[in-house]
Amino acid sequence: MKRMKGALPAALLGAACGLGGAGQALAQDVFRGCADSATHELRPGSVEVNDLPACKPRETQHSWNQAGPQGPQGPQGLQGPAGPSAAWYRNGQPLVVLPVSPLGTTQPWSDVGAIDLPAGQYVITGTAILGNRSSASDPAAVTCALASPYGGVTSDTALYAHDTRTLVATSGFDLPGPAQVQVKCRNANPYGDVLVSNFTLVAIKVGSLVQQ
Repeated sequence: MKRMKGALPAALLGAACGLGGAGQALAQDVFRGCADSATHELRPGSVEVNDLPACKPRETQHSWNQAGPQGPQGPQGLQGPAGPSAAWYRNGQPLVVLPVSPLGTTQPWSDVGAIDLPAGQYVITGTAILGNRSSASDPAAVTCALASPYGGVTSDTALYAHDTRTLVATSGFDLPGPAQVQVKCRNANPYGDVLVSNFTLVAIKVGSLVQQ
């Protein structure tokens, strides 16, 4: 048996747990045992858990706990690098004029704004502020698209003379590679042009897309 001075060795503590019949020791358990007063050797059969042992005349009682006192807090570590961004946005005032569409024709799309995104799954919202500059009584039918190389969504509105309206489109996008998402608009009004005075794009990266 290894001689000890003061506190009991950790290895001896493990042996004492088994000999004392403690079973699975808990953090609050207190172990007590009898050690020879001259040699400081613990008598294994004397170990008790949360109870007083029967020490012999030439023995000294010792007590200990399976967990030592908490040490001082270590120094604060260095700050880690910033994580990848999970949201992107862009806005602007493009002042794009959507020209008239003569009857029986369809105007091509006019680019309003775009945002560049890395691969991933996103929920993206695009808005466009539209103004009908015509004085005709018939409303202007305007369509805007939120588009990527992998798909998109459209939104329609009707603007009466000198009317201003915000058109909003929201959709989920699964981008297998880096891609540009655009806001595009076109005018089906044969009487006057429509001005796109402002746009906003907001893209939020998500872990998965669930359409309801």
